[in-house]
Amino acid sequence: MKDVSAIHLVRHARSSIDPEVPPGRWRLPSDCSAAALRDSGVLPADARWFTSPESKARQTAELLLAPEATVVTDLREAERSGAWYEDSGEFEVAVAAFLTDGTVPAGRSWESRDAVTERVVSALEQIVLDCGGRDCVLVSHGTALTLLVGALTGRTPATAEWRALRMPDHCSFEVEPDGEIVPAMAWGEFLDS
Repeated sequence: MKDVSAIHLVRHARSSIDPEVPPGRWRLPSDCSAAALRDSGVLPADARWFTSPESKARQTAELLLAPEATVVTDLREAERSGAWYEDSGEFEVAVAAFLTDGTVPAGRSWESRDAVTERVVSALEQIVLDCGGRDCVLVSHGTALTLLVGALTGRTPATAEWRALRMPDHCSFEVEPDGEIVPAMAWGEFLDS
C-alpha cells in the first residue's frame, strides 16, 4: 500500500432512523450538517474519494463536497438482519461482542466479523491501487471502519473507539515510503485542528 501518502477514513453523518426500513436505506435528515469536518482542513483537496453505496454514506460525501465519490460496494456496513433493537444499550453490547470476539447475537443473522474485515481490507487494497499515488478518502460506517482500523493497526477492534465515534467522524493514516501504514490522526481529532 505504498502508492498513496495518506488514507482518510470518514464515518457518515447522523442518519434518520426508521425501524421499518433496513439501515442500508436510511438517509440523512434535511438539516444534517458535516460543516465541522468539511471546514476543519483535514481532508485533502486533491484526494480521490470513495464511498459505501448506502445513502447515508453517499450523502455524507456530498456534504463534504465530494459528490463524484466512487461507489465501492464492499465499503458497506456489516450486514445485520433480525428484529430491531428497541434498546440502544442492547445493540451496543451486541456490537461490542461482535467486534471483540465475532459473536453474533442469538436469533440474529449477521455477516461474520471475518467476512466484513476481509471485505473492507480488500476494498482498501484495491482503492490504494486505483489512487495512483494520490491521497484517498473512504466514507463508510462505524462497525466496518472499526474493523478496518483494527486490521490496519494489528489490534483487536477497539469497542471503546466504536462507542465514541461521532457522526460524522474522521481518522487518518500515513503510508510510509516502505509501505508501512501508521496512524496519523485519531478519531475526532479533527475537532482540535
